[in-house]
Amino acid sequence: MAIVDPSPDNYICPMTGNALAELTTKYGNEKAMSMTALFQGCNQVTSFARQSTNFGLEWSGVSKFGCGAGFALFGLMYLFTIVRIVLDIFKRQEMYEGMVIEDKKALSELGIDVNSLNEDL
Repeated sequence: MAIVDPSPDNYICPMTGNALAELTTKYGNEKAMSMTALFQGCNQVTSFARQSTNFGLEWSGVSKFGCGAGFALFGLMYLFTIVRIVLDIFKRQEMYEGMVIEDKKALSELGIDVNSLNEDL
């Protein structure tokens, strides 16, 4: 019988029973050890009964406070940013209106009738 590489048809889970011995006799010691060195997609049935630790699913009081404070601070800074943008828009509008008034004065000092230009526009 020729030695073939493992496939889903001929593979034995190395985690159960005497699978390592069977793999060693079938493929040789080196190939059997390399096959068991990596997770091969099967597991012992008893491992399903063991539950993993519950990391991070139950928050402590400090975690809850930190989350609430961070969310509140984010919300306040978001509102602060919106208010500052609106105030900046009004400030720039006032600045540009002042520049237009100064330009109208400069044009009228040059003898250009600004009011007639407004009518044309």
